[in-house]
Amino acid sequence: MVKTVDKQELARLVGVVEGKLAQLPQDADSNETRARFHHAAEIALASLVIQEGAREGHDYAGWQLSLGGIKSTCTYGAHGVMHNWLTAARRQLEVQP
Repeated sequence: MVKTVDKQELARLVGVVEGKLAQLPQDADSNETRARFHHAAEIALASLVIQEGAREGHDYAGWQLSLGGIKSTCTYGAHGVMHNWLTAARRQLEVQP
């Protein structure tokens, strides 16, 4: 069962996820900094599980995130799935009355 939330709560969650993404390291131009970036993104995603009750997972097919009634997937990693979730949540806010 998908948990649905009202527009105000979804907007709050968008702000939370935007904040998590904004805190990620910006320079990922070497193997070491890319590894640090992806590790920080995984920590940010795990914090959404703990703090906001998100559900996440990953397997051979990619990453999944469910939060506030919005589900997203991505093959890029934790950063990508949070970014895709934001896109879907913003789209839902546009159409939600």
